[in-house]
Amino acid sequence: HVDDLPAAPEVPAPDPDTLLQRQIAFGYTFEDERVTLTPMARDGIDAVETVLTWIVLVLVLARQVVTLLENAALLDRLSASQAELSHQAHHDPLTGLANRALFSTRLEEAIERHRRLGEGFAVLVIDLDDFKAVNDAFGHAAGDHLLYAVAQRLRGAVRSIDTVARLGGDEFAIVLVEPAEAAGSAAQRILAALSPPFSVVGHTIPLGASVGVVEPWPEEAGVTPDVIQVTYFSSDVR
Repeated sequence: HVDDLPAAPEVPAPDPDTLLQRQIAFGYTFEDERVTLTPMARDGIDAVETVLTWIVLVLVLARQVVTLLENAALLDRLSASQAELSHQAHHDPLTGLANRALFSTRLEEAIERHRRLGEGFAVLVIDLDDFKAVNDAFGHAAGDHLLYAVAQRLRGAVRSIDTVARLGGDEFAIVLVEPAEAAGSAAQRILAALSPPFSVVGHTIPLGASVGVVEPWPEEAGVTPDVIQVTYFSSDVR
């Protein structure tokens, strides 16, 4: 029976002082058994949301900047690697001079400029005398040092715009982009540069050399690599 049910416990009325303390501490009031946030609490939440939003934006921007910097560094490394590979593909690893492939390219360019613009050019072919004897007497390491030293002297005997190449072994070549009349003078400068003995791994080595001057025929308008004039200057300084 309903009369037998126990009576509901009485809920004491809230203490006004306790409600006031809660309102001050937590920023809410009781109205019709509902919790209503005061403007003070809502402003605090909005401020926190604004701060969090700015923090997220700053983190996103920082990540974007880091990504851009990493991509730029990666591109720099790729460019450096490509430049190094290109250099290795076109230069002799022992002397650092142009190799046969780059020499052929520069020669073709000089021939093309001669055809179109009438610009003079010449090719010097340098052959070291009795280089094999140096290898046999002092070893291949001494021979490599000698080739490197020869390369440095050849570079110093011509201009930076001329192409100095090692074609293989002890054979070198130079593409001169100056007028062909200066080819003979350039050959003499090279012989003079190679005439002093070389100091290699504690040995003083005199070296002879021959220089061939290759230039287009003056009257030949359609010059090709096969239509050339060859004059030899030789020196024996041993």
